[in-house]
Amino acid sequence: MLAHKLQQFQAQIKTKRTPSIAARSPLLLGFLVQLVHHHVDVAQHRAQLYEQILTLWYKTHPKDRNLTTPHTRSSYAHEVLNRIGWYLQHSSFSGVRSRQGVIDALAIQLCENGQSLLAAKEQVEDCLTFWQERGVLELLQVGCEEAYIFVHPTLGEYLAGRYITTCSDEDIKTFVEEVRYN
Repeated sequence: MLAHKLQQFQAQIKTKRTPSIAARSPLLLGFLVQLVHHHVDVAQHRAQLYEQILTLWYKTHPKDRNLTTPHTRSSYAHEVLNRIGWYLQHSSFSGVRSRQGVIDALAIQLCENGQSLLAAKEQVEDCLTFWQERGVLELLQVGCEEAYIFVHPTLGEYLAGRYITTCSDEDIKTFVEEVRYN
């Protein structure tokens, strides 16, 4: 069984462009091993590889971890994760990256969709815990300061990009102008 998986892994690295590039990065190499272990045919592009690993992490139960949150709907969990990626990419102060800072900021965004603020905060909190338990996010604490980070910055960058593809041209233009003049 292990020999067969090893052969599959080696074949994918030799025959596909993305796995051969990813094999040079410890993070991406770990992703490849996980995907092959779960019998997932590795994608041809790096963005698709990130998508595959996030989908796998969403679906699989982390070993040796106690889960405290209910299983969140996939579309909602991924939407909140995209927004977290975007939010953390342009939030450099630890106060706004804290658990409460992230919950407050994202809940306000989600209330625009007709949801009550309290319900939105509870769902964002569940999603933060959900992704933290799966190892995508980490809440660092030093003294009384805390800040969310992605376990690897490229995951946050990918998710921020995934979020911005859902924004209107006007929203993107507004953001670029704010960054440009500040």
